[in-house]
Amino acid sequence: PNVDATGEADLRLGFIGTGTITSAIVNGLMEFGPSDVTIIVSPRNAELAQSLSERHARVTVASNNQAVIEGSDTVV
Repeated sequence: PNVDATGEADLRLGFIGTGTITSAIVNGLMEFGPSDVTIIVSPRNAELAQSLSERHARVTVASNNQAVIEGSDTVV
């Protein structure tokens, strides 16, 4: 994980494949998880990925699966 100027860890989670399970996990993490988690989702299901990104400020859509891998500390 990255550590910011305050010493807080910032965990970057990546999700390859954007379907029902990913959507449920991402929504749960964003609503009930720690505030230092950012999420990168693959563009596999572009409509769902975009919806998650629009709903949650800490979710971004990667350009491809390799970008998810390179931009994440942990990949699901």
